[in-house]
Amino acid sequence: MPLTYDDFKKLANGSDIRGVAIPGVPDEPVTLTPEAANRIAAGFVHFLSETTGKSPAELQIAVGHDSRISALAIKDSVLTGLTHTGAHGIDCVLASTPPCSWRPSFEDTAADGSITITASHLPYNRNGLKFFTAAGGADKGGHSENPRLRRRGKGSTRHTRPCIEVRPHRPLL
Repeated sequence: MPLTYDDFKKLANGSDIRGVAIPGVPDEPVTLTPEAANRIAAGFVHFLSETTGKSPAELQIAVGHDSRISALAIKDSVLTGLTHTGAHGIDCVLASTPPCSWRPSFEDTAADGSITITASHLPYNRNGLKFFTAAGGADKGGHSENPRLRRRGKGSTRHTRPCIEVRPHRPLL
């Protein structure tokens, strides 16, 4: 069954996307489906294209994830959604939210945006997406998330290489 506008609205949680990512808990159907992750990632490409003035083919978007059991399947859907639009997906593999949020802030890592797949403190069956630009969080400017805009001492800015491993992701033919 195709996703509806209401299905997407139910996934919105402030500036993040949150949903049930795997079955196993009674009365909690999967809501963060591969299709939803794919289409939301494609929407982020359009957002970045509009805000940066770059075409999708010029965009570099980093994607990292935490260790949740649903992370790899969601990451595959996200990277496929990005590359289907023509954007370049950068797989940061296992990377927590801070390094992924900082990635667009540093010239030597050259990402236009980033997506972190994480659900923080939520139960094991849930997961979500966090979006970042060079200005910080993708919704409200999110300057507190940007290490270049924070004062030294309250959050170090010494991390210059946020991703442990970076591999380009190409869709399967």
